Amino acid sequence: MRTWIFQGNPEIFDIDGYLHDAVDEISWLVNAYHRDVDVGDTVYIWKAQGREKEKAGIVAECEVLEQPRLQPNDPAALRFWRDEEKRGVAIRVRMKLLRVANKKEALKRDWLSDDSVLHNLLILRRPAGTNFSVTDGEAARLKVLWSKIGQDWKRDEVVAALHLYASIWDKPISKTVGSPVERFSQRLGRVSTGVYNKLMNLRSIDPRDERKGLPGGSAIDREVWAEFFDIAKNDIDQQRLNHEYERLWESLKSPEASEFSFDEEISRLEEKSFDQLMDAYRSGKIVRKPRREEVQQLVYERRPLVIAITRKRAGYFCEVEGCPSPTFVTDGGAKFVEVHHLTPLSQGGEDIIENTVCLCPTHHREIHHGKMRERLTSLLRAKRTFAD
Repeated sequence: MRTWIFQGNPEIFDIDGYLHDAVDEISWLVNAYHRDVDVGDTVYIWKAQGREKEKAGIVAECEVLEQPRLQPNDPAALRFWRDEEKRGVAIRVRMKLLRVANKKEALKRDWLSDDSVLHNLLILRRPAGTNFSVTDGEAARLKVLWSKIGQDWKRDEVVAALHLYASIWDKPISKTVGSPVERFSQRLGRVSTGVYNKLMNLRSIDPRDERKGLPGGSAIDREVWAEFFDIAKNDIDQQRLNHEYERLWESLKSPEASEFSFDEEISRLEEKSFDQLMDAYRSGKIVRKPRREEVQQLVYERRPLVIAITRKRAGYFCEVEGCPSPTFVTDGGAKFVEVHHLTPLSQGGEDIIENTVCLCPTHHREIHHGKMRERLTSLLRAKRTFAD
């Protein structure tokens, strides 16, 4: 599967209006790469900067439903065109709309320009056009940023930010490509501007620094600061901070090196029967708390056995009752479905089959980002309780 960026110009098309009104599917012009775009590909919708000076950037995520073909415009889009010539028959692609960003969640152009992985995005280097290819490395980074943007910082992230702040607090703080802030943002899975702002939040709390910080930090910021700042010494307790940082962010191994073997192990396990997998699950040591690894971003080690059992238990279908999403077959010959932890591993969830369900990509994103995520989680948790 490939990843693409499709651009829209708000001067000739009301992108916000179209995305806001769209229920499930949208269509988009394909002026380039129409022979390369394929079913299942990921597409990020890019809103160019208009006269209102709103920042350009990624505002939505879609999944390609069919190969691009000559077809009339989407009737739902007609009233949003400001350019009459664009309304007719053209090569377009139908896509499932997975997520539309609110103002806090849009990935702004400036943020991507400051990123060592993304600053060479084709749309940044040659912005004229509608369709832009994305490399595998850029796609991986975009996926991480898109999943994190708009989310509140958690304690482990603030501890890591404080650790960085303590090492550079008396030096100029920059977010340029290659700076400590930007390099840290790669490991954390956040944009460098967000990391920079978090350091400025910490500076506003720091009684040692008279320079102006950025007020409005979170309660977690203040709690973490109070935890590691020694008032009597008027200094950060570096030893305690280092110990906690190492505990939370210990480096174990590179997922890039193990990704193939991880998927290979899942495939090997899925060749066994469900009863055989359950026997192995019950007889083996149950690792309830997953290990954490620091590489380009914080990731949690998941057990292939848990994933294999969860997929087989669900028959490789989404476990949301009445899910209308079609399934497709992967290169390996299996139906594609994603495994979700009802209580996220990042929030202390256990890597056990009682905490997992199978979801289609659409419901997986909805349970993370949609308005119905709490109700979906509650229904699936009840289903898991009664099923197990």
